[in-house]
Amino acid sequence: MKKTILQTLALSILLSGCAMEPTLSKDEMKIVTHHLQTKTAIESYMINYVDGDFHKAWARTKKGRWAWAVNRYTQEDAIDHALQSCRSINQKREKKDPCKIINLDGEWIER
Repeated sequence: MKKTILQTLALSILLSGCAMEPTLSKDEMKIVTHHLQTKTAIESYMINYVDGDFHKAWARTKKGRWAWAVNRYTQEDAIDHALQSCRSINQKREKKDPCKIINLDGEWIER
């Protein structure tokens, strides 16, 4: 049920007239919803991350804290920046629930 609600939410965000570009297929939205899980993360992904230039990385904890980096000249820089940002948000929980890269240059990485 939760998954269906999130998929519906993601699709409604996509179709809501927020002028979010680019649009993703229904299958792509299922993948995004599966990995990002929250409305805020999905919106940030659609508005800020998808069209990011150069190298980009998205970091997330199992409990859902996240951060991303775009417009980096190397993959290593994108990874470092995303992890550093995520860890600063997740300071008190980093040992038990560490930040990990889940997307690199638009490709999902299984955790």
